[in-house]
Amino acid sequence: MQNGTQAIHHLTYGWTPDSIHQRNGRAIRYGNLTSDVNVYFYHTIGSFDVYKHKLVDFKSDWISKITNINGEDYVPINTISQKNNMRK
Repeated sequence: MQNGTQAIHHLTYGWTPDSIHQRNGRAIRYGNLTSDVNVYFYHTIGSFDVYKHKLVDFKSDWISKITNINGEDYVPINTISQKNNMRK
């Protein structure tokens, strides 16, 4: 267990929000004696990494919106199917 981690340096970026969460979770957890953990991402401007980072951030926002029941952007699936049935 990493009980004294002070920083995480991401040299690559995963394809899913979960992959980033898992990487960070290896240090940001109960038992770490350090109160603050800094997270760093390294990208070359104009590279594919920048695009990938934006894509994963978009995925993360989208997932949080559809899974957050109390959020403003939450749309119940039943409402969508009811609207489709009303159009027929």
